Amino acid sequence: MKILVTTRLLDTWSTSEGTCTVKFCDLLSERGHEVLCLNGDDSLPPGPLAWLPECTIIALAGAPPEPVSVLGERWPRRLARLVDQKADAARAYATGFSRAQRVARRRWRDGLTAAIAAHRPDVVFIRGAGQDFSPHLAMTELAERAAGTGPAWVAHYHDPWPLSLYPEPYARREGSIGWFQERANRRILRAAGAVTFPSRRLADWEASLAGVALGERAVVVPHQGVGADLWAAVSAITPPAPAPDDQLTLVHAGLLNRQRDPQPLLDALARRLARRAGDGARSDVHLRLLGSLDPKLTGTDRWAESVEHLQARGALELDDRRVSYAESIAAVRHADVGVVVAVGHPESPFFPAKLADLVSLGGPLLVLAPTASSPADIIGLDHPGFAAIDRPDEIDRALDALVDARRLGTLDRFTPPVAAVRLVSPDGVGAAIDRAIERARWTAGVGSRP
Repeated sequence: MKILVTTRLLDTWSTSEGTCTVKFCDLLSERGHEVLCLNGDDSLPPGPLAWLPECTIIALAGAPPEPVSVLGERWPRRLARLVDQKADAARAYATGFSRAQRVARRRWRDGLTAAIAAHRPDVVFIRGAGQDFSPHLAMTELAERAAGTGPAWVAHYHDPWPLSLYPEPYARREGSIGWFQERANRRILRAAGAVTFPSRRLADWEASLAGVALGERAVVVPHQGVGADLWAAVSAITPPAPAPDDQLTLVHAGLLNRQRDPQPLLDALARRLARRAGDGARSDVHLRLLGSLDPKLTGTDRWAESVEHLQARGALELDDRRVSYAESIAAVRHADVGVVVAVGHPESPFFPAKLADLVSLGGPLLVLAPTASSPADIIGLDHPGFAAIDRPDEIDRALDALVDARRLGTLDRFTPPVAAVRLVSPDGVGAAIDRAIERARWTAGVGSRP
């Protein structure tokens, strides 16, 4: 089957969406499909790409738009910039989208029109990145114009959209912008032949808040875990020096920010130190935070005090380098325990892609998340490594149990459940993709929406 995939990011060193898209395209190829990537990642060469050898890369035509001042060239630059910002803000409040977003949508619409006409794919998979849903909006316009005569297509939601439908503390509402974007979101959900989400909770979240009944068009396609092709790169990375026998090593690999704040875990480490032997105690737990740290997180007095206290006692290591995907996987693999931090109040529909990686690695887990969350659904509230992120007593209990288990040689109790491993395996994800394709083609064939 010939499948056209829109790719907004096609790398494994920036965001989770880039990594997930690469895995997705690779898996389609491995399952025997002919994969065409309409690629809007302007940071990459036009292709072919060494890490996607079986995929045909089609560069999205047209360069990203250059800003054009409404005042022209003769006005002072500072004044022109201010007027442009005000004009663009007014445009966004009047339509829901900035000029750059509208130009991007038009670019994707033209690119999709040309690619569909030239290659006649059996199915089109629409993927975006972050809050950029330009490909989804462009394909929706094409589908509405075709009135049921266009190709079968699938809209993928990596996270909720738009930002006004995010849980707290992520949600952002800016006047009328959210209203317009939510209206556009309903158009996408109604037009797509199938809509895929990495978790059932996110599917229910998006459909409920949008007020669109998706029925069988909602298909859960989980994030895939670590692929077999990565193991050679991971194995080539020099492992860190072994930890002291009296320290349990925890690693969190990935971006942390003021919304996804590890402070509850830092507080638990401090409480464990205080319980053990007072201020002079050396920690028997060593937490490594590997990856970018948002200055809005690290710039607070509370963060500085926690870090200073824990680092002085060997409980915390900060490594805020941007590292390769393989290096982050290797770091977790060589630790005693991999850590996942997921937030959202009172519910978290996010499925952190890093959780899929850790589950596929099969090592011990410490998962901090709301009880109403996708991570809780995947590994289970009764898993000994799950702790409600808003319950300090549960985090303390999990840390104590992990330390004891390392000492007794029973850390295997904290490995992921078999059902979770199957969920993120190539066979599990591939079967879910097949269901999405079948649903999109059936919907296109009958020309209706269940």
